[in-house]
Amino acid sequence: MTGGDVGADSGELQQMAERYSRPPWLVVDFALDFVEPRLRRFYDIWQGKCDGARLPKRADFDPLELKEHLGCLFISERAPDGEDFIYRLIGTEIVEAVGTDATGQRMGDVVGNPTDELVMFCAAERQPLRHHGYLVWRKKSYMRFEAVMLPLADDGVSVDRLIGEMAFGRPGPRPDATAIWEP
Repeated sequence: MTGGDVGADSGELQQMAERYSRPPWLVVDFALDFVEPRLRRFYDIWQGKCDGARLPKRADFDPLELKEHLGCLFISERAPDGEDFIYRLIGTEIVEAVGTDATGQRMGDVVGNPTDELVMFCAAERQPLRHHGYLVWRKKSYMRFEAVMLPLADDGVSVDRLIGEMAFGRPGPRPDATAIWEP
């Protein structure tokens, strides 16, 4: 399963990437052109658990299998009103990098627009997403990040959770349009 097989067609994905990207602060990448190898390995684990068009469920993931990813992992579940996702698990390395533990909070309240709209699009379209940029939403515009967000579905079809991983680059000067990611 790749970004092109899952929901939205490539033209729609390109429009969404252009709509939600705010270079260099936030760049949306549905092509999944990972820079951080650990994120590619995490995506490959997720992809290996997909069964045709059926998405994996949370129970498909064994923490021992994810050992190298746990500190930078997050899991969120759909809010009861269906309008957002609520963080249920946030790895310690994410908490350290962003400076807060958002467990129990709505994603939209934590990351704001345009990211919260993008999250709902990815859930509706069952679409894997890579994004990268700077932690502007945490007032850390000097800190680079790369992240992958992947849909999960207990029934294999309707997205009820998102699982993802973040990687953080070394702090650097204020970004310009040419310095998007530097691990």
